[in-house]
Amino acid sequence: MSKYILLDDLMFSIYSVEIGLSEEAGKRLFIRSLASKEYRDAMSAEIDKAFADKDFSWKGFFEESDIMDANDEESARAYAKTFILDPLLYVKQHQSNVG
Repeated sequence: MSKYILLDDLMFSIYSVEIGLSEEAGKRLFIRSLASKEYRDAMSAEIDKAFADKDFSWKGFFEESDIMDANDEESARAYAKTFILDPLLYVKQHQSNVG
């Protein structure tokens, strides 16, 4: 487990191989879960902290979560952008266009 509780929960509840969803299905489920403003705000703060944390290893995080074995930190960070940050930014953009 990392120091980022919501990210840990996201990995184990949506992106885990044991859940059986494809990456794209997991991404869609994550987007739906971000409909809750409270959850979205908390997740946004945690994602911002994780991406800014120079001591946090996305490679180590994904390996520990049994999500992927990244070749290097750069590819793990790109994966995090695609499946964690991009869905959040999509929802934030969509919400601001609605309101």
